[in-house]
Amino acid sequence: MDFQIARRSKHRAFYLIAVNLGLTLSLTILVWLVGTPTVNYHYASLILEGTIAFFVFSLFVAVSAIRAPGVRISWLLIGLFLFQCGALLDVADELEVFSSATWPAVGDLLHLIGGIIIAAAAYQFVSLTLTIANTDRLTGLQNRSFHTRWVEDYLERKHHALAIVAIDMDSFKSINDVHGHAFGDLVLRHIGQLLKNFMQERRGIASRTGGEEFEIALKNATEATAISLAEELRLLIETNPPQGVDQITASIGVALNQNDESASALRKRADAAAYFSKQSGKNRVSLAGSSQTISNITADV
Repeated sequence: MDFQIARRSKHRAFYLIAVNLGLTLSLTILVWLVGTPTVNYHYASLILEGTIAFFVFSLFVAVSAIRAPGVRISWLLIGLFLFQCGALLDVADELEVFSSATWPAVGDLLHLIGGIIIAAAAYQFVSLTLTIANTDRLTGLQNRSFHTRWVEDYLERKHHALAIVAIDMDSFKSINDVHGHAFGDLVLRHIGQLLKNFMQERRGIASRTGGEEFEIALKNATEATAISLAEELRLLIETNPPQGVDQITASIGVALNQNDESASALRKRADAAAYFSKQSGKNRVSLAGSSQTISNITADV
């Protein structure tokens, strides 16, 4: 997932600012005609409301000059404009006397609507930013940093078993050497989609933790459950090669957390089990034993 903030064309930005100023001027003239000027100013309130209006207008100018795909900039501009108009009516309420309470009420309403829209746009922006920060751009899976934090947090907060399934694609260097790195990226995206679909109905997360290395963290897993899942995943990868490759396989290691074991220690044991699978002939599942020894649990292929 890509996220880029770029400059909007100057003509477009000037157009948005001109529309804002035109509507603001029209509202100012209308309010001036409706109200009656007063000489009893509350200077503190007048300065505060005027500062808010100017600050919000400055934000409008800044936002109108950028574009960010995936972010509802137009809604943010609308929210800022409404909030600015609400602040402007508050200024008018300090400078003029109205025969009806309608205009001050309209100002409060515009403040409320504008604030809600700004908050919604800000929430969407933050959510998108977090998604991008935690997602591997190539495969769409969780990235290594998110995976590490997730496992650490789970082990700190939960007392349920956690299984780590480390997946190391076999002979991936030869794929890059024969077909090129662009094709290798296609293969990684294919594996990422397989893992994503595989984990849809399972409790846990799938992440890309290295070049051709992936990892699954499985909640509330027993040893038998984790081994069964790993073997099912091995067969899934073996029997669903991407287009252009006759076969692709993976060496997989499984480790279950022990009492008071750190996240790094747990993941190292899973990695070691995957390495044992690769050294033992590839395309197999191995289990990291509770005594720190590793035993092969699948038949040779």
